[in-house]
Amino acid sequence: MDRTMETVRDAFWRFLGLAVKAGRVAAGSDALETGIRSGKVCLAILTIDAGPNTRDKIGRLCAHYNVPLLVMGDRSTLGHWTGKKERVAVGVTDPGFGKRLVEIAESQSMKQSTEPSGHAPAEPEAKNLEDKA
Repeated sequence: MDRTMETVRDAFWRFLGLAVKAGRVAAGSDALETGIRSGKVCLAILTIDAGPNTRDKIGRLCAHYNVPLLVMGDRSTLGHWTGKKERVAVGVTDPGFGKRLVEIAESQSMKQSTEPSGHAPAEPEAKNLEDKA
């Protein structure tokens, strides 16, 4: 991996870490599920190694509640940047942080928003995040 891609990937994770420090992230699949249902989460992030049941459940919730979903990184990377041991799912509760994270991911083609369940994924568009403000 070249240095530029490494820096860009770090930018995403560092910005997520900043959102965690600001208290704008719900860490863990249970907290994410609760946040989506209550309308507090404006962006969901799952790891690529999340279990199929978790991916299906969160994917369906995101599609139903129109919450953008990013699938990226692994559980140890997500855990590291959220200050936890290992995590497979987090939810961003601040629209500004959510919008910027989507922009960073899209600008570097890091977005991997696919649903193994066959459900149409919620597209991470800025308009979705602005509606939550």
